[in-house]
Amino acid sequence: MKPNEILYNIRKNESAFDLLFSEEYRFSEHLYKQSDIALPDMYHHNAFITDGIPTEEELAAAENFQKENGHTFFLIKSQEPLPPATIKQFGLEEDITDTMLLQEGYLEKWKYNPSVTVKDMKDSDIADDILKTELKNYGTAYGEDFVKRKMHRYLEASKKHPGFHYFGAYINGIITGACYAFCMANCVCIDGLVVNEEFRKQYVATTLLSHIVKNFGKNVFLHADANDTPKEMYARMGFTIIDKVYEYNYEEEP
Repeated sequence: MKPNEILYNIRKNESAFDLLFSEEYRFSEHLYKQSDIALPDMYHHNAFITDGIPTEEELAAAENFQKENGHTFFLIKSQEPLPPATIKQFGLEEDITDTMLLQEGYLEKWKYNPSVTVKDMKDSDIADDILKTELKNYGTAYGEDFVKRKMHRYLEASKKHPGFHYFGAYINGIITGACYAFCMANCVCIDGLVVNEEFRKQYVATTLLSHIVKNFGKNVFLHADANDTPKEMYARMGFTIIDKVYEYNYEEEP
């Protein structure tokens, strides 16, 4: 498959994943609006998606829409960077997420932990274990109520969509980490990777990822914040940047 075709399919995969949770409609000439009625306070389910570069008038209308509907956040996701003057005018912060594709020949170089077993929520009753792991890692930062509601959405999607899998990694029957994978458009997106602190540096992550690659792997990709340490780890594992997503956001004080 040619690089342009792979990129096209990756973007198709990403869009289809968003639509597992959000309804999407044309908001203006250069903006689409995503809305998740069940989880209205989750940024990425309730974003504006650019189709080209929106005008200042379009962004002002989008910002007003958020405020009129009681939202304290404003998120724009774009394949292209917004002009610096526009970013400043609306008081936005720019975050860049790298889309990284696994290159051939690297999987056999990964280190594994033979004590780790991987379970798929489609085949095993591991929903409570995954929720406990998410609460342990994100409950303090985001609040237990939000994490529970978010995980309910993701776990329900895993049950309903054949291409959406949620995995747990176990050692001696104890969950050590988790992640999900979305298979569509001849691509596999891996995201939400988390390893419990007491099990880090034991190759839980590589063992979990290798299980997904071996069972579902073709054009495997993941996302990494441009300035975060995991990006360096993924690069050593053979993931290279194939695309970028620009995110512009702010959140008002409650």
